[in-house]
Amino acid sequence: FCTQSNDFALGLPVVKALYQDDAPAMVSMLYLLAPVSLLLLNPIGFLLMGAYEPERPDGAATGSSVNRGLRVLGRVASTPLVACTFWGSCFN
Repeated sequence: FCTQSNDFALGLPVVKALYQDDAPAMVSMLYLLAPVSLLLLNPIGFLLMGAYEPERPDGAATGSSVNRGLRVLGRVASTPLVACTFWGSCFN
């Protein structure tokens, strides 16, 4: 439906208006989908953005693709948005 900061600001009134009488459980589904998008969709986007590294002007090699992949994965896992959402989901 929506991702990022508009999950609840735009999504909650629309879902309440559409599904409050027929399927009240749909409102609670919005609360489940926001962390899922933060834990799945955002890291995928971060990985895709981090996987691209422009060539260095001096022509030096940046390392093997495995090393680069691990480095990008470590950066994504240490992103505050991903880390805090992960730990919040674990402890909640």
